[in-house]
Amino acid sequence: MALPKTITLQTDVLRVNVYIDDQGAAFLQEVIPLPGSSRPSVSRYFANPYTPLVEVRLAGEGTAKHKSSKSLIGTYIGSRLRYQSHETRQHADTHTLDVTLKDPVSEVTVIAHLTVYQRTNVLRATSTIRNDSDKDIVVTQLSSLVLGGLTTGAEEWWSDYVLAVPNNSWFREAQWIDHDLPSLGIDDYGVYGRPEEYAASLGHYSVSNRGTFSTAGYLPMGLLKRTDNAETWFWQVENNGSWRWEVGDWKDSVYLAAGGPVETDHDWRQTLSPGQEFTTVPVALCHVLGNYEHAFAEMTRYRREMRRKHQDHEQLSIIFNDYMNCLMGDPTDEKILALIDPVVRTGAEYFVIDAGWYADDSGWWHDVGLWEPSKKRFPMGFRELLLHLKTKGLTPGLWIEPEVIGVRSVVAEQLHYEAFFQRNGQRIVEKGRYQLDYRHAAVREHMHAVIHRLVTEYGVGYFKFDYNIEVTQGTDIKCSSPGSGQLDHNRAYLQWVTELHDQYPGLVIENCSSGAQ
Repeated sequence: MALPKTITLQTDVLRVNVYIDDQGAAFLQEVIPLPGSSRPSVSRYFANPYTPLVEVRLAGEGTAKHKSSKSLIGTYIGSRLRYQSHETRQHADTHTLDVTLKDPVSEVTVIAHLTVYQRTNVLRATSTIRNDSDKDIVVTQLSSLVLGGLTTGAEEWWSDYVLAVPNNSWFREAQWIDHDLPSLGIDDYGVYGRPEEYAASLGHYSVSNRGTFSTAGYLPMGLLKRTDNAETWFWQVENNGSWRWEVGDWKDSVYLAAGGPVETDHDWRQTLSPGQEFTTVPVALCHVLGNYEHAFAEMTRYRREMRRKHQDHEQLSIIFNDYMNCLMGDPTDEKILALIDPVVRTGAEYFVIDAGWYADDSGWWHDVGLWEPSKKRFPMGFRELLLHLKTKGLTPGLWIEPEVIGVRSVVAEQLHYEAFFQRNGQRIVEKGRYQLDYRHAAVREHMHAVIHRLVTEYGVGYFKFDYNIEVTQGTDIKCSSPGSGQLDHNRAYLQWVTELHDQYPGLVIENCSSGAQ
């Protein structure tokens, strides 16, 4: 095996290079849009700004030398991982590079998965760790993406680049705020060039979310841009639960590290027995030699490329929803009938009956979970009402919260106790609701039955999936840690949604995202 070597993953619009040095250490060398080229380093102290391709921490391990254990880089295993092999796979419009690394001390194998798309300047990254030792290990951190040198070519990088962070809350979504790097504690600390040979200061800036509401406080995104608009880095963490990204100084430049839950922020630990493995959540990174608008355009193109294909993406139907400034969660057959003709005249193709259709009165918050229509609200019959919508050319839609059960709901007693999030034997209660745990077969079966009944018996062709609580505690039932229990639930829920699309190909599902209608 001749070293050093460079492994290239390339499309017509993006080149990704992984560099293996003469010791076998691997680094993500560049992610460069084409046509284009990386700027040469102007650092007086370092020949390159590379960071290890993957950073890993096991239980009890902190930082090897540089940075601190509060940061996502500088790990013992990350510095010890050595190149073993690589493989390139091609599927339709994607190319994936798998780089296999090995730590001789812990005997773990790590595989970095790097995927590029044919028509967009975006790299998608995940990592897999496998326990090849003869004893259990506990993983406390595994990065999805680590890249150094984001500001290479700028001598005074701390003043030439600005970090934008998307604050996000009810009634104030996607508020991108610019921060100059020194205000975040990221600048020239004077540590470089000293006899101690520091590779970095202790400074870094992180943004994270803990819990089941993945966009509470911040969107799982970030953006680093040159002040002259000549270059933009734009990233997103693709997880419906906990996540973290951070930037900081490393070898006289700025690095980015990002991924899903970690021990320090999210009480996440994953126990792996010999032969077991774990894969991180994806992180997407966009790089453009232009301003942030070009980066947003590329990321939007990527999102449209990587999502599951559905006729709804092409038809772009007009949807009427009866909630906002209309029925406000108080539907009846009389009110719905009065709205149908005006809705038809607007050209709408879907008529969505929002909250309240399942309850006899307005005090339903603590009772949700059975998802059967109210006979009091719809004396003409709910099935007949939805059939009438169809005769008018409208596809019926319903609002539903598939991840919660009200504390007064009969379903709270019907399902097994372990079908709900809990800590130390106690069900977690949040705003009068219990959080369903989609790892449990009974939960999936119950919700599959609910959707099947509404689709097949009532003719529902559209669902608005809402979620109005935020569970930060995770769950400690049959898992390595509360954070790992939550992540497994997040993934099981997405698998359930995938199964719905498989079973009902024409069904349209909207993520309400609690206020983003």
